[in-house]
Amino acid sequence: MKLNHLVLATTLVALVACTDYLDDFQDKYDNGNAFAEISSDSDNGDDDGSSDSKLSSSSKGNDDADSSSSKSSSSSVADQENLCKGGTVIYDYKVQGKLGFDLQFFRSDYSSTLPENERGIVFSSSEEKDYAGFRWNGSYDVSSWEGICIEYTTDKDVSLYLGDSEKTEKVNLSANDNFKEIKWDDPAYKENISFNDFRKFFFDFSDEINMVISRITTIAEVDTSANSPTLDTTPCKGSIIYDASEAPNYNVFGYGFVVYDPLSEKEASSNGITSNLSQSGSLAMQLATEDKPVNIQSWGGFCVEYSSEGSISADVVSPFVGLEASLIYKEKPSTNGVKSSFRWSWNENEGLMEKQKDNGVSDGFSIEKVESINFTSHSSNSSITIHKITTLNSDVHFKCDARKFSQRAEVSSMHSPSGHPQDQ
Repeated sequence: MKLNHLVLATTLVALVACTDYLDDFQDKYDNGNAFAEISSDSDNGDDDGSSDSKLSSSSKGNDDADSSSSKSSSSSVADQENLCKGGTVIYDYKVQGKLGFDLQFFRSDYSSTLPENERGIVFSSSEEKDYAGFRWNGSYDVSSWEGICIEYTTDKDVSLYLGDSEKTEKVNLSANDNFKEIKWDDPAYKENISFNDFRKFFFDFSDEINMVISRITTIAEVDTSANSPTLDTTPCKGSIIYDASEAPNYNVFGYGFVVYDPLSEKEASSNGITSNLSQSGSLAMQLATEDKPVNIQSWGGFCVEYSSEGSISADVVSPFVGLEASLIYKEKPSTNGVKSSFRWSWNENEGLMEKQKDNGVSDGFSIEKVESINFTSHSSNSSITIHKITTLNSDVHFKCDARKFSQRAEVSSMHSPSGHPQDQ
């Protein structure tokens, strides 16, 4: 028993030394620079899929779209023969709540609920700047589509944007027409948009408007099984924060993972830390305590090797401000169980905060005061396995690796020197 107490005492001394270093590490970067300056395309809806399904609520202003003028004009489209001939259906008003090709709906007010009635998808806006549309969490190769066809009615002209991972191209939808074919081989698009790296198409509403979309199809017949998100399988190569193959229960700061979900648990192995999450449930990797948050500016960002099912975001969380934690978030593509990599650069933070400011979650957030990195579910049944997490910069050095101390303390607290469970 004395030997066991000696082991515990030695471990505690090491942990105190490590804690002192981490405090010094934080102080070293307290005067670091703020977020890197980047340009934001949030005004024209050029999002990266990072924020659009964080909150799920009904789209605003649906009552406005039920005005008699909008109802009569849109019914004439929905009741007539299909104007978009051939192709593969992406959306049809006759099949409520369904989007083809794994597309997701998004809107500038962070709604993710498809605003439908019996006539189709209803867009009604009284905002000076509003946008809504369809996107994937990753990139899609849509070159085989040869284009899209949209059946619609609108009381004013609307701008439609096609977007790849870097840029967008505008297409005009006239209020005098009720359908539009957009072909990829049109010189106006094919020189500027990469259709094998396609991410979204969305509508920009710059004035009060009522619009109904009754049907969307591809131009060509498409084998839906041939399309899948482009996943990043490049290994994470920065400084190790967490590596399940070395220490499945702890990160370099000596903390473990916590599940914030009454219906879920976590399971750790040399393959990773796994949790099946219900909606809004989180698997959180603790980095510090609330009263001593850590400065992670020097990381440059982070990289996660993971596999997942369902809709999940990564959240970088600052300590509570009032009753709410302050955070910014970015959606992670579902990998359908395939091991993949996810990267988040701090250069994205300013744009993410700008897009998320309206829902208030980023109020008070600071990359210099971070408590945890959480992985949060936004669907009723999601699963995630974290295999490895590294910094994005490769030159980040942690003088003290607290994983070995945490592991020793865990072993010492469970077993006596003889290998039998220690007396409580």
